[in-house]
Amino acid sequence: MKIKILAFLLLLLPLFTPNAHAVTLAEFTEGCCGIGTANPTPYEAADIDFNLNGYWGPRANAVPNTLLFENVFLTSLSAGQTFTATSTTDPAFDNFVSKLTNGVDDLMYISMNFAIQDNNGVFIDAGGGGGYGMYESDMLGNQLYGGNGVDFLGFDIDTIALRINSIRFSHPFAGTTMDINWTLSVEGPSITPPHPSTAIPEPSTILLMLSGLLGLPLMRKNR
Repeated sequence: MKIKILAFLLLLLPLFTPNAHAVTLAEFTEGCCGIGTANPTPYEAADIDFNLNGYWGPRANAVPNTLLFENVFLTSLSAGQTFTATSTTDPAFDNFVSKLTNGVDDLMYISMNFAIQDNNGVFIDAGGGGGYGMYESDMLGNQLYGGNGVDFLGFDIDTIALRINSIRFSHPFAGTTMDINWTLSVEGPSITPPHPSTAIPEPSTILLMLSGLLGLPLMRKNR
């Protein structure tokens, strides 16, 4: 009798156990060429930020706790590196993900600014650079698995990864020019939304659970 109960519980286990392996929900690659400044300082570093607060230009960076990868600074040695943001490693992650899963086609603003090192060797923004914006649906919408075609409504997102495919600093005449190519990846535990707003259990699943629950009293009686 115990074997029958154990078999029934094992049958139900996949319904309540999430997929522990992270999968890529969407990926977007972008190349930016000719981002520059006329400042005569020969910059060899820059930061890159991703913002989902709905603002364009410098105003986008004025809203706190919305800049993902704010503390990531890049040099020519960053080519080939991948930076990851999670709820424990990036203070803006939770706010960013809340926008990424709200069902609204929010504006994503990407900014890149040149940087220098202070006397302690810490990188700080030096001003100069550039940025541009695009909507979530333009970046990621056509890749959503079972989503709403706009963002990740209904999905769990546990990691956002930024891979630097290439980066180069050059100094034509006075100033600095940066060329960069990057890939942004959104990762979660499953390509199936775990809690879609209109999810309805399949009839076969309901019948399976009911038949098992109804059988439990009979198994106890036969003991």
